[in-house]
Amino acid sequence: MASPALSSTRKMRRDSVLKTATTSTNRSVIMWGRESPTPQLYSQLRGIFVCQVASSSRHFAIITDKGEVYTWGSGASGQLGHGDKANLDKPKKLEAIKHKLVTYVEAKCAQTLAITVDGQLYVWGWRGAEPVLVPKLISQFSDQNLNVVSASVGGYHVAAVVQESASLSAANSGSSVGSSGHLSLLSSVHSFQSRRRLYTWGFNDQGQLGVGDLINRDAPTLVEALSAHGLVDVICGEKSTACVTSSGEVFVWGSNNLGQLGIAELPTTQPLPGSTLDMVLQPIL
Repeated sequence: MASPALSSTRKMRRDSVLKTATTSTNRSVIMWGRESPTPQLYSQLRGIFVCQVASSSRHFAIITDKGEVYTWGSGASGQLGHGDKANLDKPKKLEAIKHKLVTYVEAKCAQTLAITVDGQLYVWGWRGAEPVLVPKLISQFSDQNLNVVSASVGGYHVAAVVQESASLSAANSGSSVGSSGHLSLLSSVHSFQSRRRLYTWGFNDQGQLGVGDLINRDAPTLVEALSAHGLVDVICGEKSTACVTSSGEVFVWGSNNLGQLGIAELPTTQPLPGSTLDMVLQPIL
């Protein structure tokens, strides 16, 4: 039986200053950058149906129509997920989660994450002196019967939108498995979205976790300021974070030293203890 085709509704994020990649209409990969100034077909993936491509300035990751993940590039922090720190100059299938149907992958700085069709989240790569060399399941969500519907990695932090497993099953009823990738529940009933919560963890030196302080977190921590909002999607910058709600609002927080949050002044209607214009510690509209 053929595996269901996968797709992603989120635009691919490309941070690479060395190379850029995109998928063409026949789902091959086209790349360009320092060594190839004009777009060229990436022959290393010839014959593989690519559904999504992600890149950092150091490494690449793709998903195939079979839900498989391939990675290549720098492995210095274990971000390729093959159990070592070796660099790879061509794509290699990720064996550690080959039994999982992956619907979304993201590469950022020295980290990589993957979301599976059953709502599990795997993260690997940089973790200080002890890098994670193979995909690690974030078991806190599985243990609490929560499914991940959106996730993102920043420079050294992670954010994930989750909801109860029963809600995920109900929202996905009648749709093909993995058919809408990272934003798999955009067509969900609003009541399902209202049950979603945002968790963050990792470095917090600029308030990028949105929990109101500058303390790092080793485990997923609830962002209580957004608990009353229906959440759709989350995206991490290097030291900042943004979240989209079901009503189309965007909340931002973290580093604003270069104006990346898009705010010129702090709101007078929302108490933000410890925040400055350069560093916002809690989500604001």
